[in-house]
Amino acid sequence: MTTERPTLTLVIPAHNEAEGLGHLVDALDHTLRHVTDYELLVVDDGSTDNTAGVLRSLREAWPHLRYVILSRNFGHQAAVRAGLSRARGRAVIVMDADMQHPPSVLIEMISAWRSGADVVHAVRRYGATIPLFKRLTSGLYYRLLNLISDARLETGAADFYLLDERVVQDLNALTEQHLFLRGVIPSLGYRRRTVPFTAGDRSTGQSSYSLKKMLRLARDGVLSTSVKPLRIGVLLSSLVGGAAALYAAYALLVALRGEALPGWTSIILVVSVIGAMQLLTLGIIGEYLGRVLAEARGRPSFLIADDSLDADRHVAALSDEPSGREDGPFRVEDGS
Repeated sequence: MTTERPTLTLVIPAHNEAEGLGHLVDALDHTLRHVTDYELLVVDDGSTDNTAGVLRSLREAWPHLRYVILSRNFGHQAAVRAGLSRARGRAVIVMDADMQHPPSVLIEMISAWRSGADVVHAVRRYGATIPLFKRLTSGLYYRLLNLISDARLETGAADFYLLDERVVQDLNALTEQHLFLRGVIPSLGYRRRTVPFTAGDRSTGQSSYSLKKMLRLARDGVLSTSVKPLRIGVLLSSLVGGAAALYAAYALLVALRGEALPGWTSIILVVSVIGAMQLLTLGIIGEYLGRVLAEARGRPSFLIADDSLDADRHVAALSDEPSGREDGPFRVEDGS
């Protein structure tokens, strides 16, 4: 394989995508072969199907295909970071392996980069075919994220973007364990463009990105981009303090009138509300402390079990070594 740097690297995290990889490689090659020189870098995020085997087979037919196989399932964001750490292109596009990120959008993204943009973010447009619940929850999440964090994201911003090599270098220099890349990239301050896209249908199978994983990503999006949730405790204590002052004034007024103050129901209600607020605040603090502990441990965000580029270098090194048969000090002579 050539050691020259390609213009473009496509980083594609994959988890249990064995069935659709061949179709993906064909579609990307059909789109890009006459546009730019490129390489595909597929990151197998601990798949339990034959994704790794399919990648090795495809590589025999597609020399521009590279793969990185992680030692286990580290999660989508970690898989993307693993790909960014191994990308060689002057520009890098991150996209999913399930064909829901249409290859046709790549041409517009590359054009925007060549026009001077350092970051080109593809933004999903939700059509009528998308379930109403998904549209509502997605819009609500992005509004909430922009409100309580330092991220500024458009509704529908996905992990589908192009990054100039300078942006990739800056991201690779970050050592945080839990990075929400969609939120971190805008904070770097590079020239940014957006392009719209409509999500396609999955090429094969079902998504392995469960509701639990989506909720975890949503949580990481808030906690990794802002400390504002920690201030919720201050807000809640102010609200409770104000309510307590009003209740004290009410109790004093009732006492001055010589009336009996209502009994246990109101007291239990107040105690329950205060207790719930305390537990919420402690839970938020606990999430941040857990992240501090993870950072202090310094464990890697991902571990690479196999990298096709390393294998190529190993084979090349072996081919350059003398075999010992022609140049060695020993000869096999005819004993006749």
